[in-house]
Amino acid sequence: MEQGGWQPVFRRRHGTSGLRTREGMYTVFIDNIPDSMSPKHLFYLFTNLGIVKDVFIPSKRRKTLGSRFDFARCDCPVAAEMAIQKANRIWCDDKVLQVKKAEFGKQQAKNKDKIDTHILVPPRAVGVRMTIGASTVRRMSYAEALQGGNDSKEKAVVLKVEEYGNGWMYTSVVEKLWPKYCSAKLKEELLIRGVKDVQVKDGGGRMVYLSFPSSKERRSSMKNYRGREEEEDDVAGVEGDLALNDGALHSDKEVACKEGGMAQFVGPLHGINLGLSKPTGLDHGSSSGVEFNSISQHLLFLEAQATIQLGKELGIDFEGKDDEVMKKIIEMEEKDMEQAAEKSNGAGV
Repeated sequence: MEQGGWQPVFRRRHGTSGLRTREGMYTVFIDNIPDSMSPKHLFYLFTNLGIVKDVFIPSKRRKTLGSRFDFARCDCPVAAEMAIQKANRIWCDDKVLQVKKAEFGKQQAKNKDKIDTHILVPPRAVGVRMTIGASTVRRMSYAEALQGGNDSKEKAVVLKVEEYGNGWMYTSVVEKLWPKYCSAKLKEELLIRGVKDVQVKDGGGRMVYLSFPSSKERRSSMKNYRGREEEEDDVAGVEGDLALNDGALHSDKEVACKEGGMAQFVGPLHGINLGLSKPTGLDHGSSSGVEFNSISQHLLFLEAQATIQLGKELGIDFEGKDDEVMKKIIEMEEKDMEQAAEKSNGAGV
């Protein structure tokens, strides 16, 4: 065969010559070569160190370090040893070459199928005894087997159940107060209106949570204060149906109410259910003998009373004209509310 052509490999059946070897060739492994080095430059480098037949740089990198590596073949063991001694630990660009004799693990591959008889331990003989007869074992369930079914006493299975979901919304109502009002006297106002056994919780800002003992009491208590009656399954599930801007509510379900003090925007179910509270028309008095026709007037009175008390704590002397100052504050607040209502109506048009 011509020199430089293919060399056929013959493998015998049941033979150990499956590994391809070339007599008279000694391979050197070069690791951590720089990225700028080509096979031509590497060949010139090792030619100065000894006789090199050829070099080969695989198009891959090491998994652990990510460095490049190559192989150089020599036809003389002395030349290969000299190349290892001279080229090892020399600087090439920004890398330090690591040169050693290539070991392809041929010896391990030959011996991998051999079994070391000294390591194996003979298994210990175990006697097996079988008895044939009628079985008197009582059948048991999986739970009994886990708890020890051999005991004659019955053991109860305890299941721990935890409520999961938004069931609290069936008995609760989320309210948003108008900017002029606060939630300090809301529970007293609900008691005056006849709504009992209700828990009032502050939700932050103008949000208030009203929790009733049951969903039936919630429906009956809030029936008179809703702008319209809706079925239980009538839920607006779109979150963008409701927009809040400067205390004004804009929605396709908006109900006109001028004197209402609260705006309910979340219903008992998972969607948005809009309604506005309505005045009951119940007249009730306060400690100063002033009568109120709506909850808004009552809240204005409480706000004015708190303002007077704050002025006294700051050292302001009203000269015994507390009632006149309080009425003046209420009138100013009512005018501000009327102006805000006119602006909101004009913006809606």
